[in-house]
Amino acid sequence: MRRVLSVLGGLILTTGFAGAQSYPSRPVEMIIPFTAGSGLDANGRAVATAMADQLKQPMIVFNRDGAAGTLGFGALAMAPPDGQVIGFGPTTPISNSPYLVKGFKYDADSFSYICQIFETVFVIAVGPGSRFKTVGDVLQAAKEKPNSVT
Repeated sequence: MRRVLSVLGGLILTTGFAGAQSYPSRPVEMIIPFTAGSGLDANGRAVATAMADQLKQPMIVFNRDGAAGTLGFGALAMAPPDGQVIGFGPTTPISNSPYLVKGFKYDADSFSYICQIFETVFVIAVGPGSRFKTVGDVLQAAKEKPNSVT
């Protein structure tokens, strides 16, 4: 809430300049809280490229990996709330990590969520030679021989 009020206060103070400026007025930084070369990094860089084309400004990608995404989102939480620094990543480090790692001064309310890129999808997979073809097959095997399916 404090960030929202500070942004609103800043907007009131700069109202006279608003007509002369457009967003973004300089390159936008994107923090990806995971390792360069990871799947999340590849997705984030693809989004950054598309955003740069639309915004007509470069997007500078920074990988701030560590502590399962907590370090990157911690850096995002400390950035000025002016839209020049954005984050790309899953919500897990936002919702879980601050409570698991002491010393972080952010929580889920520290961010403004501007876009959902994709849903998290979980799958159950087996090798091509498996006797299981459906979830029903797995459940039936587990019922027939408890503790035999892992």
